[in-house]
Amino acid sequence: MGTKKFSVQTYRRFNYPVIEFKKRILDDKNNSLKINPGGQDEYEKGVNSTSIDIHKIECDSNRFCYLRELTSTISVELIPEWVNKDDFGKKISNILFDEESPEDTLRLNVRIWCPEINYVIDTISIDLEYINQGKPIVFKQIDLADSIGKLEINSSLVRIKGSSKHEFNRTSSKLSVIADNSDIVFYIDAIERIGGNFLNIVPTDLKKHLWGFNNDFPFGIQIPELLYHKDLEEYFNNGDDYNSVKILMLMIGPIYCDKILRWILFGNPDFENPQHKAVIGFIGDLSDTKESAFIAIADDSDENKARKYLELSDIIFKNIQVYNVNWKDFLTKIIKSEKK
Repeated sequence: MGTKKFSVQTYRRFNYPVIEFKKRILDDKNNSLKINPGGQDEYEKGVNSTSIDIHKIECDSNRFCYLRELTSTISVELIPEWVNKDDFGKKISNILFDEESPEDTLRLNVRIWCPEINYVIDTISIDLEYINQGKPIVFKQIDLADSIGKLEINSSLVRIKGSSKHEFNRTSSKLSVIADNSDIVFYIDAIERIGGNFLNIVPTDLKKHLWGFNNDFPFGIQIPELLYHKDLEEYFNNGDDYNSVKILMLMIGPIYCDKILRWILFGNPDFENPQHKAVIGFIGDLSDTKESAFIAIADDSDENKARKYLELSDIIFKNIQVYNVNWKDFLTKIIKSEKK
């Protein structure tokens, strides 16, 4: 008995970007933000690559910032330009039908969205006559509070009209994509790392050891650092993807939090420092203790501080086992899945 072979027919299209963009970001006061990498004037010209990643914005002469540090809203201006208009004109005739013109059949669709939460903020569609005219496409007053991690801008040339004609390797369907252009990515926040933006969990060369500590004794003004071997940085910074990393953090977490608790009570934290306040608030959540109570304990006698430390340490040990994750249920599922 013979077998049938099936093949998927694809239609002709451009397999490379045909449109690029000069771009500019404006903050909530309508000031232009300087893009890094760059060095150009206000508009930075796009490049013909798989992705254009705009990681940081220049905020002064010495350092770079992420968008959320500088502004609560942004506006994005994009000036579309042909990568090679003559090349496009020669090849489009092999993609559209004979009686169709690009100006009447195609449009440039541009959307800005947040992939982390699958949220499309806005989509703009423009005629091809708009390209190379120096006029910006403008996404106005995008509220960064509605997004997480990064914003992406995707653009495509699409058919806005269908055709009754049918021909091998040509698409007649409305909304068929004729070309995808290079993505533009704006990072709103720092790239995610284990410990977030305030816990000091740092990769370093520990030789044969997995864990280490820094600033943990004698306790001073610096927050204790949890060190881990640098070879694991890729996996630790994507810890939610690995059950083994979650389990390792459950093992080391009580020890690290206990060291931070001792730093709060016996060290010299600055209760006005934003990073210190964030760490103290985190330990406060785990120990059911307000910042004002920590200040009072830190000013108490050594004997009372020691007694309170033992009490709070026990609370942290219990609470960390159900903080964000019910570790009992989590580990039960893993063990059952491994059982043969």
